[in-house]
Amino acid sequence: MLDGKFLERYVGEYDLQLDAPIKVVLEDGVLLREYNGSRYALHPINDTQFYIAESDLIYLFVIAEDGEVTGVDIDQSGTSIYASRL
Repeated sequence: MLDGKFLERYVGEYDLQLDAPIKVVLEDGVLLREYNGSRYALHPINDTQFYIAESDLIYLFVIAEDGEVTGVDIDQSGTSIYASRL
């Protein structure tokens, strides 16, 4: 399990270029994804990759050389979409 302090780096909004941004929040040490009224826990696969148990979505956070999170690649059954951090 990843430390809550470590997970704070992913908290923020990510632009899908669609109707609303994805929000990533941290509550009680759990990373949550909020989008269009739905809210799901992001379970760690490793330090940058997470999955939603209720779906086949995989979130891969993109980290720049300086350590900043610049966005997230969201994969669903082999199809990927990039959301830049706002």
